[in-house]
Amino acid sequence: MVPDATASRKFWSDLWDQPVQQQLKGMANWKAPGLDELHAFWIKHFTKLHGRIAKQLQQCLTQGNVPEWMVLRRTNLAMKDETKGAEVGNYRPIACLPTTFKLLTGMTAEHVDTLSGMICYWMNRRDVEGTHEVQRTSYSLTRWC
Repeated sequence: MVPDATASRKFWSDLWDQPVQQQLKGMANWKAPGLDELHAFWIKHFTKLHGRIAKQLQQCLTQGNVPEWMVLRRTNLAMKDETKGAEVGNYRPIACLPTTFKLLTGMTAEHVDTLSGMICYWMNRRDVEGTHEVQRTSYSLTRWC
């Protein structure tokens, strides 16, 4: 069973209850940025923008309209061993994802992880009415993810 649009919006609406700042704590400050050319250090320290960033990311999810620049990545090739020269296998790809995309996916993953933990808790309780619905939801989540 696929949830309708209103149920989906309701599910994702509380995604941003946790502050953006909490997700930023785990992000490295000076990793190579993606096409947004924005290091996590700057987002971490411009705390006045956190509410606005949360609002914009929420809009991306509720409207289903993620800007193209947010999902494109740049890949750099780093040579592993200079003595081997320019052989194809002598390069290591480094994918540079936009910082805003990392923030969006990190917060979404944390939310889904919390939800799946709750589902597992309810699945293990046999005395609860609606256990079959929870099992179906869990099955759907594992199938979609």
